[in-house]
Amino acid sequence: MSSPQAVAATEPSRPASFERTMSLCHECHRKIPAELFEHGGDVWIRKACPDHGEFEARYWRDAALYRAMSDV
Repeated sequence: MSSPQAVAATEPSRPASFERTMSLCHECHRKIPAELFEHGGDVWIRKACPDHGEFEARYWRDAALYRAMSDV
């Protein structure tokens, strides 16, 4: 009789970032590093404050337009 094996929970794969920037924590307004990534055709920002944790928010509604405007 074999014993059950534990299966490690894995975090779903996160979209790769395409740009790094700086942002502000929405709680303490500290300047923190952030990254932009594409999800569902939109541009999202991911940032992490050491005191208030990680946040994600939609940054731009159209990723293709954002990239085109970034090249101007």
